[in-house]
Amino acid sequence: MDLLGTQACDHRVGNPVVAYTLYTCPRCLGKGYYGSLGFDVHGKVLLVSKGSQIEQAIYKVLTESKRASGYGFDYSVLTGTIDASTVSAIKSEIARCLQYLITAQTAAQALGTLYDPAEQISSINSISVVQDNVEPRKVTAAITVLTVANTTVSTVIPIQR
Repeated sequence: MDLLGTQACDHRVGNPVVAYTLYTCPRCLGKGYYGSLGFDVHGKVLLVSKGSQIEQAIYKVLTESKRASGYGFDYSVLTGTIDASTVSAIKSEIARCLQYLITAQTAAQALGTLYDPAEQISSINSISVVQDNVEPRKVTAAITVLTVANTTVSTVIPIQR
């Protein structure tokens, strides 16, 4: 389990409180959420678990630049015009990133890390990459993975330069 590092924004900021719209909010900058720790009614820090934890791990690996260790997305595949071959390269890079997560979880488990079966990726079910017809620079990836607990987790992530 990881800490829940995002909070939904109500767009009410300041003292005295000023109400903003989604697109004018200085806290979330139009995203609808912002980075912050959250607490439940008992004062305990909110945690991410099960499918949400996997979604968060996939989001993290696909939105961070590739490191020397192999973690992260190689943004060099997004150079130039986005056409069918670029979409295919993006799909291959997403598969590499997901395989990196699977390998990292397996290696951590061999070193003694215990995973909830619903938080461990077993295999990749599908990867679909779609280019927006209206805005051709926008690419969206729909990913479905299977967990060790035999549940499917699906997420949609925008791939941006």
